[in-house]
Amino acid sequence: MILLDGHGLTIEGLWRIARGDERGALAMPAREAMARSRALVEELAAQPRAIYGISTGFGPLSHERVSPDEQADLQLNLLYHLAVGQGEPLSDTETRAVMAARANALARGFSGIRPEVVEMLLDALGAGVLPEIPSELSLIHI
Repeated sequence: MILLDGHGLTIEGLWRIARGDERGALAMPAREAMARSRALVEELAAQPRAIYGISTGFGPLSHERVSPDEQADLQLNLLYHLAVGQGEPLSDTETRAVMAARANALARGFSGIRPEVVEMLLDALGAGVLPEIPSELSLIHI
């Protein structure tokens, strides 16, 4: 078991997860940091002030306010907007490496994402449930 905390994942550890030799798991300090970050996001989202990407649109729409009732739709629409790409899909090993690296980056606790989301990502990875990631024009290449 390789514990992910956003700081200590080595290339060797990433490779072991990517090959399926070991599973990744969220370290308790990372889970706690993520929970604190998420609590802050929820506290800020409850305030009437503009919070970029939470109570406002993105990019050129950042001056547009989003009502509390529409905030969940805003986040879902962002995912739809970013679901781009073409080309042959990455191999299973490459996909597993991307998933593990993303889980590790989110484990730092700076994104405001709930720890349960990262745990679900790691559970899917451990169970071999892999998304199809296009090899070209995908956000993983940015």
